[in-house]
Amino acid sequence: MEMFRDLVEHSPEIIQSIDPDGRYLHVNESWRSTLGYTNEEARKLSVFEVIAPDHHEQCLRRMEQVFKGATVRDIETSFIDREGRRIDVIGSISCRMAEGRPVATNAVFSLADSLGRAGDKADAGPHGGLQLVRCDQAAGRELGIRQHPPDAQASGNRLPRTLRRLREQGAGRP
Repeated sequence: MEMFRDLVEHSPEIIQSIDPDGRYLHVNESWRSTLGYTNEEARKLSVFEVIAPDHHEQCLRRMEQVFKGATVRDIETSFIDREGRRIDVIGSISCRMAEGRPVATNAVFSLADSLGRAGDKADAGPHGGLQLVRCDQAAGRELGIRQHPPDAQASGNRLPRTLRRLREQGAGRP
């Protein structure tokens, strides 16, 4: 088990796990160095404090899918780092279930420019000389969604109450 923890912690990919209330359970070293937060600070953050405001609605929709048992692949989104800089990423999100209920999302992201999916170029930031890009959401790609087998899904999966409340309050709308 220690080998897997070490693999996740030191992966060059941005890895995070979020509880059904949108709070960070785990972030790896790459997440912390890219976004500029400590482990302690990350645990106090909501996913909506890190996801760019113009991606909140998309995030809610994807989290609904994930908490119902889908794995969402090739999702393009943007994080906002501690200094307010936009970081465009592409990744996959899945759900960890326990006793038929969602326990956490597990997500792995790569910097969008590292995958050659560049939209408009932005200034190179403090992230080791990496050039960050802005992906054009209007020309967005279709998401590949894989549904887990029925026995892996909770019967009558319900959207966790916090996500439902955020949707009702219109999170991410101007």
